[in-house]
Amino acid sequence: MRVTVNRKLVDISLKRRIKISSWNHELQKLEGSDQETKDIREKIRQMGNEINAAYDVLRYDKELLSADAIKAKIEGIDEENTTLLWLMNYHNTEIKKLLEPGTMKNYFSTERYIKEFLMNKKRRKDMYLSQLDYKFIIDFEIYLRQREPNPGQRPCGNNTVMKHIERLRKMINIALKNDWIVKDPFSALNAISLTKTGSVWNLRNWKPSKIWNWKEMGTKLCGILLFSVVTPG
Repeated sequence: MRVTVNRKLVDISLKRRIKISSWNHELQKLEGSDQETKDIREKIRQMGNEINAAYDVLRYDKELLSADAIKAKIEGIDEENTTLLWLMNYHNTEIKKLLEPGTMKNYFSTERYIKEFLMNKKRRKDMYLSQLDYKFIIDFEIYLRQREPNPGQRPCGNNTVMKHIERLRKMINIALKNDWIVKDPFSALNAISLTKTGSVWNLRNWKPSKIWNWKEMGTKLCGILLFSVVTPG
């Protein structure tokens, strides 16, 4: 079954199989009179009731209303444990066993910037992973580029910004592989890979993104997001 909230959707599996010929696409219902078909129809009815009940509970508790939240409620997943800060803590405690201390130091730095961004720009301490989207990534990048450095700090240059974005992307990939998040917020980005020969950077496999609407974004944003530098770490 498919649940859609604010144009965002998720699929919930009933773990049942039916013949394609038994499904009436026009009426959106299962046809047939055998016992198996009746059982599946009842399962569909029960799931519809569960979806409505989950929606009502979320509204009553004034919790985040999203397709992912409804699915999590139905499947018994505690969505409060799948937040951005929870993911970063998981990475910085579990995955750090696989990384060098110097690399982990960089991840801790990225974590500080994300927390700062959440407080200063989003006016919140944390976000569900299901709330992360393309706009969140873009807003975070712009924040890093425009951020006033603290005393003794240097402004974030392009390479530094791209490294923070790349580390965030690696942590999001962990969430994707573990099914903690349904949609990749980075999926709308087309990165440009650069290689360096001597002191010259060469574009490789560059493809203009089909999603940019430059007039809406404005020339300032065009200059900010024109390219990405892919570097290790």
